[in-house]
Amino acid sequence: MKVVRLSKLIFIILIAACAAIPAFSRIGESKMGFEGRLLSKSGGAYKYPSREDNLREAQELPYKILFFLMPRGMEHCFYFKRADDKLATDGDVIMQHELYGWELHTAFLNGKSVLEFYRRHGDPMTVEELKMLMELMAPGDGKTNWVRSNFVPIVRRWDLQFDNGNARSFILGSDGKPVPDGANKENLKNILPENPVRFIYVDVPEDVQRAVKYNLSLTYQLMDIEQQKRYEAYRDYLARQSAYNAAKSAPKSSRSGSKKSSKSSSQPVPQKVNVFNGNTYKGMESLVCDIESSLKGGNNLSLYKYFIDDVQFGGSPIVRNDKQVMLTMKIPLQPDTAFGYSYELSDASVRAKLYKNGILFIDAKFDKFMRDFMEKLYGQQEGVRKEEAKSSVSRF
Repeated sequence: MKVVRLSKLIFIILIAACAAIPAFSRIGESKMGFEGRLLSKSGGAYKYPSREDNLREAQELPYKILFFLMPRGMEHCFYFKRADDKLATDGDVIMQHELYGWELHTAFLNGKSVLEFYRRHGDPMTVEELKMLMELMAPGDGKTNWVRSNFVPIVRRWDLQFDNGNARSFILGSDGKPVPDGANKENLKNILPENPVRFIYVDVPEDVQRAVKYNLSLTYQLMDIEQQKRYEAYRDYLARQSAYNAAKSAPKSSRSGSKKSSKSSSQPVPQKVNVFNGNTYKGMESLVCDIESSLKGGNNLSLYKYFIDDVQFGGSPIVRNDKQVMLTMKIPLQPDTAFGYSYELSDASVRAKLYKNGILFIDAKFDKFMRDFMEKLYGQQEGVRKEEAKSSVSRF
C-alpha cells in the first residue's frame, strides 16, 4: 500500500516538473524535441499552419534579407504563445493587429535549431522577461554565462608618432600597423580613402536554387515579391522616360504655352547644369593624447589635434534601371558575423542581438558560416567591379 502511494507521489512530481519546463527552445535542439515540448499542453504554443501565414511572418522580421543567403537544408517555422499560461489557439492570431503575447521564429538547419527570434506583442518586453529568456538559453550547469561583446566599431584608425618633437600621423592598416608611403598597388589600396562600409548584392546559393521544391520554399516566395516590386519600379521608370521624351519632342508652341515669352527668342536657353559636389575642405578633426611621453616620466600631458580629409569612395551600390532584382545588404563591421550581436555565451557557442521588444539568438557556427558566404560573394563581386572599371576608364 505504501509502494502504491509512493508511486502516485512520484508520478505527481513528474507531472509538475514537466509543467514547469519553460516553453522555449534551446539553440541546437532538434525540431522534434522542440515542437514536442513547445506545442504540448504544458508548452501552450500555436504553430502557424499555412504558407500564407509563414510568408507574412517572414516579411515582418528585421533580418528577412538574410533568408536569401541561407544554405540548403533550412526550415523556417513560426509560432505564437500567449502572455499567460493558457493554451494558444488560432483564435488568438486571427486579428494580427491585436496580438497579445509572443511570436517566435525558429530556423532549423538539417533538423537542428540554429536561430530563434522572440518578439513581444501587446505590452512591452520587460527586463525580467529579457533576463529569463537569456537565462533559458544558457546551460544550467552554471559554468557558462552571458558576456557582453567588446567589439567597438572603428571607422578609421590613426597612429601618432614623434620625430624630434614633431608629431606625424599615419593611417593604420587592417593589421594595426602604420601604412608606409609607396606607389605600388598594395600600398595604393591601403592609403586610398575607401569606405569601411561594404555591401554585397544578394545572391541565393546555387544548390538552394537547384533544390526540387525550391519553387515552394519561403525563400522563393520572398524573392517573387521582390521581383514584383522590381517590375513595378521598372514600369514607373519607363512611364517617366516616356513622359520626358514626349515633352522633348513636343512642338515648341505647346511647350511654351499660348503666352509669349517676355525674353528675346534669340537668347539661348541654358541646359541643365550638373554642379560638381566636391568640397575639398570637408574633413575630420582628431584629438590625440601623447600618453607614451607621459609614461616615460614626463610631467606634462600633450594633446594634439590634426585635420584629415574625410573623402571616402565606395560603400554605395550602383543603381540600374532594369527588370533584374538587385537587392543589396551591408556587411557588418563586426568580424565573423552576418547578423551582428551584442552578447555571447562565455564558451562562444551562442550569440544574442537585442531589438526593441525582441531578441535574436544565433548559433555562433551558423553565424560564421553565413559571414563566410557573404565574404565569398563580396570577393566575386569585387572581381566583377574590377573588370567593369577597366571598361569604364580604358579610353582615358
